Amino acid sequence: MMEENPAVLEAVKNKDHKATRDSDFSAVLLLTGGFGTLQKVVFSVQCIVTIFYAFLLMGPIFFTLTPQHWCAPHPQTSHLLSQKFMNDSRMFIEEFYTAYLVNETESKFDLLLPRENSSCEDLDRRKCKEVNVTEEAVLLNIDNEILIEKYIKSLTVPRKVGKDEFEQCLQYHVNWQEILVPGELILPNESWPTVPCQHDWKFDYSLYYPSISSEMRWVCTDSFKVPASQATAFLGSILGGPLFGWLADTWGRRTAIIASNMLVGVAGVAAALSPNFITYCVSIFFLGFNAYPQVNILYILAMEFVISQHRSFVAVVPFMVFLTLGFTIIPWLAYYIANWRILALVIYGPLLLSPILYKILPESMRWLISKGRHHDALDTLLKVARFNGVQLDPQATQSLADFVKSQTASKNVSARHLWKTRRLRKHFLALCVLIICARILYDSHVRIIQFSTYNFFVTFSVSSVLEVLSGLLAYSLAEKAGRRRSLSMMFFFSAFVEICSAFVVQESFVVHTSLLLVGRVSISAAVSICFMLPVEILPTVIRSQAVGVVHTLGFTMSFVSPYIVFLANWNKIVALMVLGAIGTCGGLTVLLLPETKGQNLPDTLQEGEDFGKNQVHLIWKMKKKNEA
Repeated sequence: MMEENPAVLEAVKNKDHKATRDSDFSAVLLLTGGFGTLQKVVFSVQCIVTIFYAFLLMGPIFFTLTPQHWCAPHPQTSHLLSQKFMNDSRMFIEEFYTAYLVNETESKFDLLLPRENSSCEDLDRRKCKEVNVTEEAVLLNIDNEILIEKYIKSLTVPRKVGKDEFEQCLQYHVNWQEILVPGELILPNESWPTVPCQHDWKFDYSLYYPSISSEMRWVCTDSFKVPASQATAFLGSILGGPLFGWLADTWGRRTAIIASNMLVGVAGVAAALSPNFITYCVSIFFLGFNAYPQVNILYILAMEFVISQHRSFVAVVPFMVFLTLGFTIIPWLAYYIANWRILALVIYGPLLLSPILYKILPESMRWLISKGRHHDALDTLLKVARFNGVQLDPQATQSLADFVKSQTASKNVSARHLWKTRRLRKHFLALCVLIICARILYDSHVRIIQFSTYNFFVTFSVSSVLEVLSGLLAYSLAEKAGRRRSLSMMFFFSAFVEICSAFVVQESFVVHTSLLLVGRVSISAAVSICFMLPVEILPTVIRSQAVGVVHTLGFTMSFVSPYIVFLANWNKIVALMVLGAIGTCGGLTVLLLPETKGQNLPDTLQEGEDFGKNQVHLIWKMKKKNEA
């Protein structure tokens, strides 16, 4: 681990500003306590907000889970069939299930008895699991609600051709008064005419809970509303990223952080109270509006307040541990709350308390200086020192004041200034390509790796555990091997795994799946390191705007991943080769960027242009020309 140059710290104390870089804030941070109590408070807030960021990303998925469903019969039809069941119950049990529902390996009473993983049509899953019906009770309890529902469903809903599954959007269209003959066993006939659902739907809540898709009947002809509502989050992110980036660079990091999290709280509560599709989509739009700023601007603030030795820790741990924790928690919150509206209030409502962060988080002193607010920057430094328990003597205080005054304010700049200098332009474009490759690969892996579908909630939690392993890998590599070297290794290794998977896809399901899991760990680690580079390479004066543009482009281009997965349905080998090519592109792009480990963050456009100028652009070497 690189040690801070003691001469730099001494230079600040002695007011020898020529001996230091004008923006050597690391020395100032060491003088005010290093990684002290205030930095730990900022880091703790970052970790907590990261959990809510996981809720922001995954909440809409759990709001729109669509349970198994089928057409509900007309109420009069349901009454007629219920009476038929009541009148012919013993014959129904002895003959109907034997003839139609019982296969050779199951007892007819096994099908009648509710089981933990059985379908409890429109019954609360907890009540269903409490039912314990014996064979004798089935024969006597002829008005059992579950049996009546099964009987009605089997007569009114056709089965899918060639499958032992019921249609979800079709029902038989017959005159039941003519068909139902007292004392005769009635079996469904595939020749009966069918029509789309005419009245309503029944839903199976044995695993899933009432969601907005079941509550508002976003099924069959209205099923497009589920992806449409999620697409509004994407539209929101395209606008929200650049806007909040501008806000953070214009009005300050703290203001943007509070505004973003407050907006998430308001939008989440609005989603929970949505009475219709339009209102819900508007709410999700504003949730997506904050997909970048909610945690990433706080991420920038935290990185600007720590010295280089701690940047890897601050950058990786919140995503490695707390984002994973959020991903792991939300499926079980959803399962046990079992109500999408209450779930939305629980995961978004606490963010309405975001204004209290104004008293907890400091404003970025780098940003204050870039705006010419030297007095506020000095006040912030003195508050940091007091909060960290550092007693500054008058000479040290005056040294800090002189150091702050020596910093020149930056003129108003925007992301377009990145295009005016050659190296900054190259770094910015390389970062855009890098983030695009990382997001496409990550999203494709999340979609293409198939876990057991026995229990969606368990599957979701188990898959999240992989993020912990990848985070540990990213942290270790970033600290020991440097950002550029470790990132190139992860991209190239991911490409190698994808290509190997393409050759074994037809040979062994176990080997193929194992390779895909290894590939996901690799690309997840790459994503963690990728997120560090824009913050460490782009200068303070345009950092939030530029990072916002980079991530917005990455998020936009990640919409390619569903098409790669669709390609995998047609030809997995071609799809995996495409992923391998993207991984290779990412690995080569890394070589265009400088190493950032142990380097001071650039603050001005000129410092951003000169950043890494003396480095040798090789994977395995990094040296400065002025080193003897």
